[in-house]
Amino acid sequence: MKSQDSGSAEKKISERLKETKTGKMIVENLEPLDPEQKVVRDSKGDIFTIPNLLTMARIALVPVFVYFYVANGDYMLTAFLILLSGATDIADGYIARHFHMTSDVGKALDPIADKLTQFAIMLCLVHRFPHMIYPIVLIVIKEITSGILGLVTIKKTGQVEGAVWHGKLATVLIYATMLTHILWVNIPAAASDAMILTCCGMMLVSFALYSARYFVMLKKGSGNAEAAGDNKAAEAAAGTAPDGSTEAAAAGEETGTAGDIKTSEDPED
Repeated sequence: MKSQDSGSAEKKISERLKETKTGKMIVENLEPLDPEQKVVRDSKGDIFTIPNLLTMARIALVPVFVYFYVANGDYMLTAFLILLSGATDIADGYIARHFHMTSDVGKALDPIADKLTQFAIMLCLVHRFPHMIYPIVLIVIKEITSGILGLVTIKKTGQVEGAVWHGKLATVLIYATMLTHILWVNIPAAASDAMILTCCGMMLVSFALYSARYFVMLKKGSGNAEAAGDNKAAEAAAGTAPDGSTEAAAAGEETGTAGDIKTSEDPED
């Protein structure tokens, strides 16, 4: 009985508060958020989330392992730092998905951190392994093309897409190839070429699938835009105003009414 009384009292207080502008704001802020609404809010604009900070740390590690590889020749420490970078990549993805911390900033920063890391390591390796130039060229072509397609897709559809399985598989092969060449100082030429060739093949497959995905999204966005244009054209042809009223019908009714009045005023023959 007491719980019912307290509940009704809280309801009355809430209704009283809502009668004023300030009180309404207080009540709305006190009301619990819908879980899905929270996810949408989190996904929009937060920059300094834990996943984004881990991604920024990954970018900051790039000049560190380049220094230890080129200046110090410390291959073991370089490999450790690369593994640490990869661990932060896995951690930020897990945290973002399971704790609803995904963001458009994170979706943009994560591939940048990946490509900077890969590009820097391959540049370090190319003086020892000349064939490493091929994946470097592929990365440049792939990222420029994918970047342009991605920007066009965002402009047309407003969607920012994350990584998919083939992109992740290509990344795993790239890291495996780089770490093997760092730690296996005297790797045979045949083994080196085989790993580089496998890596390049997966990069090409991923590039083709990403391009097809972007084109499908663009086609779908264009179809939605055309459908919206057709609806507007149909409404305009029917004389339908945005608020749902039919101007042509209203004009016709006015004309018909005026005609009826004029007919009634004409003298009989």
